[in-house]
Amino acid sequence: MNQRRSFPRLLFATAFVVPLLLLGFGAILTTFYHVAACPLCIVQRLLYLMVSLAALGGLIWYRSRQLTIASAIAVFAVSAGGAGVAGYQKYLQLHPFTATCGDGSSWWERLVAWLGNLLPILFKAEGLCSDDTWSLFGLSIVDWSLAAFVGLALLAVLALLFRQIRT
Repeated sequence: MNQRRSFPRLLFATAFVVPLLLLGFGAILTTFYHVAACPLCIVQRLLYLMVSLAALGGLIWYRSRQLTIASAIAVFAVSAGGAGVAGYQKYLQLHPFTATCGDGSSWWERLVAWLGNLLPILFKAEGLCSDDTWSLFGLSIVDWSLAAFVGLALLAVLALLFRQIRT
């Protein structure tokens, strides 16, 4: 396989593996460092799973131009949504008394509660969205999540552009 043909697969493989690593890292933070995830953190974890599934589609159907493009668009759309959620959570961290995560009655909060009962190691929401309890190199978890979603969206754009050039 030549390099031009394998590059989009490498992008999809990266977009498949990175969110799974981030989910594992979140589980480690929750289990060993007792960093409580908030409902918006759980939504971001769900979006990471969706990015991985969309990228898996790009890996499986890399020979089909239409399905590869659809997978790249799905990775981009979900990543953009994740960046929006992370951006909103960053806003909540910067303005903790002027905005709220939710009141517990919205559909996504009920989904998060249900998933928390189903698989608590990944989806148990016990923290507050405005808490900034852990940082690495001066950036909070939500800052890293925002960067990851933007990076995943850029991978999708590269996969789209490279797919268009190749065919």
